[in-house]
Formats: sequence, structure tokens, C-alpha cells
Amino acid sequence: MKITSVLLAGGQNRRMNGIPKWELEFGKETMLNRSIRRLKNISHQIVIVSGGEYQFPLKDQDVRIHTIYDQTPFLGPLNGILTALQYSQEDYYFIVAADMPFFSIALAKYMLHYTVTNQMDIVIPKWQGKFQPLHGIYSAKIRASIEKDVAQGKHSLIKWILEQEKITIIEDKEIQPFNESGRIFFNMNDPLEYKKGLMWLTEEE
Repeated sequence: MKITSVLLAGGQNRRMNGIPKWELEFGKETMLNRSIRRLKNISHQIVIVSGGEYQFPLKDQDVRIHTIYDQTPFLGPLNGILTALQYSQEDYYFIVAADMPFFSIALAKYMLHYTVTNQMDIVIPKWQGKFQPLHGIYSAKIRASIEKDVAQGKHSLIKWILEQEKITIIEDKEIQPFNESGRIFFNMNDPLEYKKGLMWLTEEE
């Protein structure tokens, strides 16, 4: 079962000294192209959500890729998710941050199957006590709820998620088989974390 995957690339990259994280070289490719290469195995289309008018340098891909722009940028990922859901008419979405080089395709498939089988609206991981909403499966049924809350000035993604009814949070025991490296939720916010990510990539190769 293929879905729409959404890459959230809406931050201002302040801690990365203004360098767009998705442009960073990661091995023999950019972060953006690494994410696309991996996501196309489960996606019939990929949507990139930008917080500005950024033009993404994309190589030729054998999957549909769309770049869309948040009309109220830099207010957080809840707005980015809403932008994706308003653009595309899919039933389910895999939402992932554009600065997570080791996200798990296998875990995404597991969560998607759970979401569909149990008719959930949201399935997200909680690893070592920390919610990971930007590695989650979201149903299109949440669109109206997000629209209502965002219109009221609510922008906290975690708070919004915990107010929903049909939500499942999977925790360490279920996640562990997909996260033996402990790295799948790692994201690169600053140059030191970027250096760490490159070191881990070298170890994997």
C-alpha cells in the first residue's frame, strides 16, 4: 500500500547558520535527495512543504514530487501538516522532517498498517519518553480539526495531537525492532549534529 509522503522543510535553519539543512551533502547526495530516494519505495507521490519561497534543487526522479508553500510560514509543523493535507486528497500520509537522515521506512510501513487496520487518525512513536510526531502516520480525517485549531491561533503540534480521539502512540517495545541503531529519530539542527550524522553514515557504509 503506497501513500503520500510529506517532507517538512519549513524551518529557518538558524542553528545551522542559515544553511538549508536539506541542501547539506550527506554521503554522495544531498539530504533532500537521500530522503526522496528512500521515500519513493513506499510513496506514489512525495510532497515537500516549504516555509518560504525556496526553490528545491531536485534531480530527475521516478516518483511524482510536488513542492508547496505554507501561506503562514514559520509557525511550526502543525501548519506544515495542514498545508500538505489541504493540497493533496489522499487518505493517509507519512509525515517526516527533512532533517532526519535515518528515518525508518520499515517503521513507517508498520505504523501505516496499524493505522489502516485499526482505523486510527494518527499513529506516532514515543521513543525513550519523547514524542516523535515528525515520523508519523496521519489520516486525512484530521484536516478539519487542524483547520479549526490553527484558525484559533493554536500551533503546538504535540498538544494538538494529544487532544485527538483516534490516536495511537507506540512506544519503545514496539519500536525497538526498527531502531536497533537508536538513530532513526535523530535530526540535525546544528553543525555538530551534522558532523555526528556524517560519522554515523560512514559507520553504516
